[in-house]
Amino acid sequence: MLIASLVIFSVVQIYYISSANMDGTDDDCEKLGWKKLHEYNPAQRRWKYLSTLAAGNAMQEDGLPFEDELEDEEDYYPSLPFAALFSCFKAKGLKVTCLLCYCSEGDNIPDAFNLADAACKLLELSPQNFHGELETFPIFPPLPPNKKNINKNLSMS
Repeated sequence: MLIASLVIFSVVQIYYISSANMDGTDDDCEKLGWKKLHEYNPAQRRWKYLSTLAAGNAMQEDGLPFEDELEDEEDYYPSLPFAALFSCFKAKGLKVTCLLCYCSEGDNIPDAFNLADAACKLLELSPQNFHGELETFPIFPPLPPNKKNINKNLSMS
């Protein structure tokens, strides 16, 4: 009996927001086929609040719902931790790009590798240069000079 197998390969769509342009777009990301996170709207009230907060000019706004009280879909993404980091880095004038993908519950290891591959493409790094040694991976934030040998200690254990 002939048994046919079907292998379905699904490519995960990568979404991004970037500080390269005011509207969150980035030509480099678009060239890679990624889509801007359509929920990013710098004119939306929660994104505006994050921007003014990151710039040090905001006071608590009474009209903003807490995360468990979110009424509008547009309030969801600005309530997540990556949005606060993005807004802070952007306010400091740093170029920052957040890469995201939608994942289902369960085993997200393939999704993590897809995001890592996307980051390598954006940074023009070759994944072939990573051989599984801790010292080949950058650490953020950088370690102080007296802790530089921590990678070697970790790799020996």
